[in-house]
Amino acid sequence: AEFLSIFGDSKLVIDALTFKGKCKAVHLQKLRTEALELLEQIGCRWSAEWIPRHMNQRADDLTNLARERCESVVTE
Repeated sequence: AEFLSIFGDSKLVIDALTFKGKCKAVHLQKLRTEALELLEQIGCRWSAEWIPRHMNQRADDLTNLARERCESVVTE
């Protein structure tokens, strides 16, 4: 991929990933480091954008569908 667009409904996570906000919690600092390392491995430019939860219903629906499908595969 030449460019990766990341969208999320957690302002805390998006701000931590893009260094727009302070990331005080140690566990979030570790997750941010891991995410940045994975992005580096992918080797493309990227952006991350916060989408307010009330404007993100379709993403929630897709997440729930994927979760249901994964659970059914695991239990079969």
